[in-house]
Amino acid sequence: KSNLSSAIYQFENMIVTDDHIFIYDFFNGLIFLDKDGVFDKYTKNYSSTLISAMAWKNDELYFASGFDDAPDVYKYSTEFDSFDYLGTASGSIDAMAVNNDDELLMGGELKKFRLITTNSISKLDAMDNPIPDFGVKDFYANGIINSLALQGDDKILVGGTFTKINDENIHNLARLNLDGTLDKSFVPVENGVGSVR
Repeated sequence: KSNLSSAIYQFENMIVTDDHIFIYDFFNGLIFLDKDGVFDKYTKNYSSTLISAMAWKNDELYFASGFDDAPDVYKYSTEFDSFDYLGTASGSIDAMAVNNDDELLMGGELKKFRLITTNSISKLDAMDNPIPDFGVKDFYANGIINSLALQGDDKILVGGTFTKINDENIHNLARLNLDGTLDKSFVPVENGVGSVR
């Protein structure tokens, strides 16, 4: 096992799998620890910018890296120790999640991904292609989506700093159906919740 050039300095994101812990550190890039926390290796972040969101899918690490208003999305293959560029967004990507169909969800202040219009949230299919109509017609948040979580039935919890979804007063926490439409049966708190990170 090799050593890091410095200690973990600016811890930004973490993904935990059955075998590894992946940490993003601004100075060291992607750090690989085994499941017991023993250092394995690191891969320098060649973009030299912060990683704003990460997700794990089929032995590959997906992440958004770059400037807030135009981040790039990559996947890193642990098997081949290689990076693939998936596309550039217009607007920030602050959250990622993977559903049971191996589709990647991305949230933030997204306006476009790969030139396809989005409304704060976007979805890539299992082959990493954007799903053009996901959430576009029936979903609009008037703020930022900071977090995404999936329930067992793949309904999508979105949290962030917003006061309206579509034209309804919904404060910072909502649930979406599988097609990206607002699930109106979900009412977590009558007057909403504080900002969700």
